[in-house]
Amino acid sequence: MPKLVHLAPALLLLCLAAAPLHAAPGGELGTVKLGKWFCELPGDAATPAAPVPAESFTTVPDSTYITGDDVAGSYLLLGDVLVMTTGTLSGHRFHLESAATVHRIDAQGKDMPLRCVRAGDPAANQFTRAGEPGEIAPAVKPAG
Repeated sequence: MPKLVHLAPALLLLCLAAAPLHAAPGGELGTVKLGKWFCELPGDAATPAAPVPAESFTTVPDSTYITGDDVAGSYLLLGDVLVMTTGTLSGHRFHLESAATVHRIDAQGKDMPLRCVRAGDPAANQFTRAGEPGEIAPAVKPAG
């Protein structure tokens, strides 16, 4: 019986570690898809979108991004708000519109014209929201 008493704290810690972590106000902690994100100002029927290379970035593992000048920074994704916390884009905030599109937002959380789109396979960019608000899960591909 004494051996079981020593196991109880270890089992409790194991159970707590398996529970999902929820962020403080702002939504669940997450990460964005890895890859190159091209930023642009939208065009219209008469003019094409205008690239903004200084805002473009590449996401890499560990909540890190790299800008065109090869400066690494970190980001924080809480719910659908992406915040660049260090690096060249430090302080920039974006609204996650989809797994492949973010819009720059101002201090009041209003969308600004700048948008960034992830390059790559469009099927890899699909997601659905499941469970609690802010949870992002891969989309189910149709059979066949």
